[in-house]
Amino acid sequence: MRARAAYSAGFLFITVMLSVYVQSARAEVILSAGITETYEDNASGLVTKAGGVKGGGGLKNTRTADTATAITRNPVQRYGAPQSGGAGSGENAGKSDFSTTINAAVGYSAPEDGLPGFFVFGYADTTRFVRLGKYDTVGAGVSTGIQLFSLSWMTAAIAVDAGARRYENDRPRNSTSSAGGFSLSHELTDELTLSEGFDYEKSRADAIVNSYRGSVYTVGLGYDVTDSLSLNAGYDLSERTADAPGGACTRITTVLAGLSCDVSDDWSADAVYEHQVTGVSTSAIKANNNIISFGVRYTF
Repeated sequence: MRARAAYSAGFLFITVMLSVYVQSARAEVILSAGITETYEDNASGLVTKAGGVKGGGGLKNTRTADTATAITRNPVQRYGAPQSGGAGSGENAGKSDFSTTINAAVGYSAPEDGLPGFFVFGYADTTRFVRLGKYDTVGAGVSTGIQLFSLSWMTAAIAVDAGARRYENDRPRNSTSSAGGFSLSHELTDELTLSEGFDYEKSRADAIVNSYRGSVYTVGLGYDVTDSLSLNAGYDLSERTADAPGGACTRITTVLAGLSCDVSDDWSADAVYEHQVTGVSTSAIKANNNIISFGVRYTF
């Protein structure tokens, strides 16, 4: 009941905001789709791309504070429920594998023009592993936010998100989630941008052992080499406390680096390396995972 009430409130908020901004005839329709190929040397099945459209830290949002660009370059891919016992545990822990992720987003973005910049969009994604089918997942949701202000040197934004994720071969991890966060982006120079973000998420899984509440802190740095090429670096800290008795805390730190390239007005590409370290409060053992991914995106 609480989940339904939250979703109803979220959709009501979206409807009201759209009636205010979209009717101004200045809103821009945004459609995009992308595919990413990923290699992990210690796959744990955790979905870790949480940068989303919030404009906070993370790799793909450091390059620009423009809402429309953020939506099309990186649709939200929410965490979903962690594996019982934390990342790196379970029968498939420690195995390397390749995966393919396909995602798409559709929504509206209202230009600022003296008003707070507003966006709302729906997203969907699916990931398939070559060998570790236990981690195959499908997710979808809706996200909305407002750019609070945009100065010549700083941009601030807030956003809320609601979604669901399904693990086709591990149903106890199926979950719904709601999240909210804020972000800051600073233009240090014409080419260099620093961004920070914070998100809080509540995930409700089919099995309470996989339900959690958690936060994500991000910081990112982006450098525009040319108008179409940028170099990026970032650091993410995620902490999740399980709802199950005992409340074990899973801590995930990620250091990442990569590049983003606008191949044309419609096509863009990304290459990212991430080093991820995961630990659980109930164990001194930590799991390391090296992740390499290549992605392309087409924006309509």
